[in-house]
Amino acid sequence: LLGGLVAGAGPLAVREAPLNPDGEAYEINSDGAGMLLVSDYGADEIRRVNPLTGAYEAFNVPYPGDARGDASGRIWFTDAVDVFASLDPTTGALTSWSAGEAEDVSLYGVAFDDSGRVWMTEWFGFASSLHRFDPDTNQLCSYALPGGVNSYYILYRNGAVWFSNWGNSRIYRFDIATEQAQRWQLTAGASPTGMDFDTWGNLWWADEGTEALVRLNPSTDQ
Repeated sequence: LLGGLVAGAGPLAVREAPLNPDGEAYEINSDGAGMLLVSDYGADEIRRVNPLTGAYEAFNVPYPGDARGDASGRIWFTDAVDVFASLDPTTGALTSWSAGEAEDVSLYGVAFDDSGRVWMTEWFGFASSLHRFDPDTNQLCSYALPGGVNSYYILYRNGAVWFSNWGNSRIYRFDIATEQAQRWQLTAGASPTGMDFDTWGNLWWADEGTEALVRLNPSTDQ
C-alpha cells in the first residue's frame, strides 16, 4: 500500500456552478450518458447537470445519498437509513423500497452489476450488511460479513463488488458468482472512504484515518 502527496501543475481554469445555498451536497457521479448527478442530502434534491453548459434539472427527493444512473436511465439513491429508491427523470416518477426497520439499517453506497441488479452498502453498525436488489423481481438479498460492512461507497468491476469497512480498516472484494469475499487488512488507524479504480485496475481510496491517498494493486497486494 502506498500513500503520499502528488504534486500538480497549475493554475487551472475553473467554472462555478452554484448549488442550493441551503443544501449539503455530498456526491457527484457520472450517469453514464455524459451528465453529472449531484446528491444534495441537505436540500432534498438530485441535480442532473450538463457539464458542458452548466444547465441542470433539479429533482426533489427525500435525503438522497450516492445517486447513480443505471443503464436504462433511471436514477437510484439511498436515504442513509432504510430506504432506497428509483427515479425516472423523464416522468419524475419515484419508486421506493425499505431494506428493513429504520433503526436497524443504514444504507448508503450504490452500484450496478452487469445484470442490472442494484448493490448497496451500509455505512454504520457492527451488523451492517451488503445488499443486492433485483428490480425485475423486487427480490432483496443481504449478505453478512464478520465485523459488518461500514462502507460509504461501493464499486463494481469484473464480476465483483468492492467496498470498505472504515471502522475495521479493511477493503473487501465480493465475488458475485461464488458469493465469496476476499479481504485486505490495512494498517492500524486506516479508515478508507471514497474509492475508485484507475485505468490499470488499481484501487485508490481517500483514507480519513491516515490522511493519505492510498493505492492497492489487487494482483500483487501492493
